[in-house]
Amino acid sequence: PHTVLVEQASFLIRVDKAAFKRFILPLQARERDLKVQFFSEITSFAAWTPDQLATLHSWFKIQRFKPGEVVCQQGTHQTAILFILSGEVSVTKKVAIQIAGPPQRGSVMRPGWK
Repeated sequence: PHTVLVEQASFLIRVDKAAFKRFILPLQARERDLKVQFFSEITSFAAWTPDQLATLHSWFKIQRFKPGEVVCQQGTHQTAILFILSGEVSVTKKVAIQIAGPPQRGSVMRPGWK
């Protein structure tokens, strides 16, 4: 048995073991498989074994974003690298010079973009 001590105001979710095994473990396995498949298709990871790729799975979290949602913003410190699993993102850069006309967009990137 373990003791869990709350150090600051916290919200916890409690899930019983049966529900965890029935619902959450299969979802985690599917997410792990998706990540392994994704990285196996990247040239830098092509020589890695499935077991080695599976170790990467715990380091990466799949996040979903809505159209128009800002993922990261210029000028803020970033501590992560993002890989596109599906969809499209636009990379833009603010410039100090005012240009007449509509805003300019950067490159549109898709999964597998190199």
